[in-house]
Amino acid sequence: MRNIPVVSAFLAAFLVAAVALAANDKVVISFVSQQSSGVKGDVTLESLPQGQTMIHARLAGLDPNVDYVSRYFTDGTCSSGSGTEIAAYKANPMGKAVFSARVGKSIGDLKSISVQLKSDLSLKACASNP
Repeated sequence: MRNIPVVSAFLAAFLVAAVALAANDKVVISFVSQQSSGVKGDVTLESLPQGQTMIHARLAGLDPNVDYVSRYFTDGTCSSGSGTEIAAYKANPMGKAVFSARVGKSIGDLKSISVQLKSDLSLKACASNP
């Protein structure tokens, strides 16, 4: 009978650890418009096994039928070097775009995600990972 409290305490500790771990498995970040571009949206970062991250983004306010690229950066301002490309995409006629990509970095390594014009890489929006 003495084992029941020990097992209960173990299960409670395990549940708390699982909830804490799950809290870091998914992050949703809003894009902040740059240069009065009007680009808005959000990006979801979801942890995958082996230190990978699935990135899902929904964007609006883009120039219709224009090519864009998104990159991740190691700083929180979308400005450290050229960044690493995540996806290239074209806005639809309503100025919206959606993309998904898997990257070989953990959520903590992705400090910011950009939305840039593909033609000149000008920054239109940035999402900073806290």
